[in-house]
Amino acid sequence: MKNCLVLLFLMTLISCGGSNWEKKTESVISFPYTISGFINDASGITAGMFGEIHVTKNGGKDWKKIPEFNDKYAIDALESDKFIHGGFEGLVGIIADGENSVRLESPISGIVMLVNFLDERYGCAVNKFNDIKITADGGKTWKGVQKPPAMGKLLAIDLFSTGGICVLDAGGDLYCTMDSGASWGKTTLAIQKYKIDFRYLSSNSASMRFSDANNGTIAVIAPDDKSPVGFVLICKTTDGAKTISTERIPCELNAGTKIFLSPDTLYLTVSNDKKITLFRHR
Repeated sequence: MKNCLVLLFLMTLISCGGSNWEKKTESVISFPYTISGFINDASGITAGMFGEIHVTKNGGKDWKKIPEFNDKYAIDALESDKFIHGGFEGLVGIIADGENSVRLESPISGIVMLVNFLDERYGCAVNKFNDIKITADGGKTWKGVQKPPAMGKLLAIDLFSTGGICVLDAGGDLYCTMDSGASWGKTTLAIQKYKIDFRYLSSNSASMRFSDANNGTIAVIAPDDKSPVGFVLICKTTDGAKTISTERIPCELNAGTKIFLSPDTLYLTVSNDKKITLFRHR
């Protein structure tokens, strides 16, 4: 009887995606997309090749196509249900009404691979050359950020205040600045036991949200070469990642899997081929 109860507990844990996370929805999508993200049970976005952008207001039951063009590789969301997207030719746009995409006035140089905004005016973007750019005027102008020489390919970025930026690179190192890159602090994530090879991860294989330089949540995929079932590792910290608590969310992963953590960190979206899986923190 005891063994049966243990087995039942493990099955429940796997099906729900982790003890503190439950699988809310799993959608098979017919239109092309590269990445998707939900900010709550209802509101979400997908973005992909050939300018494909779709938004939903009912949890993925229906998707509305937003007129756009050029390939899209990056998304973000503001807590006001406004979505940001970026991609080819350095173009960044905002969807404020769920109906139309408005291009920011000036593109950045290179393809946008990561994008993150505090509000409609203050935001940052990372291009394919690993350059970090900041705008304080809604994309009219962009300013380059000085990077540490040792910083590797960036997997995720979060702008937590004016001048406050955290980035995660392909070495598993977290860099944070409070002064727009004039000085940086570095911490290596203590997750060696999970054997995540960051070198093989790409932009948006990780996602993170920080409220300040100390308090934050980092999510990173951990694919398994021998099985389609890997996991997303959730890391929480209150001291700038010097110490972390971790939790695993079992899910289907592959080389193209992208993840998106909602601004309030309660929702995790996993985009995998033509399937979008939404998890919610209990």
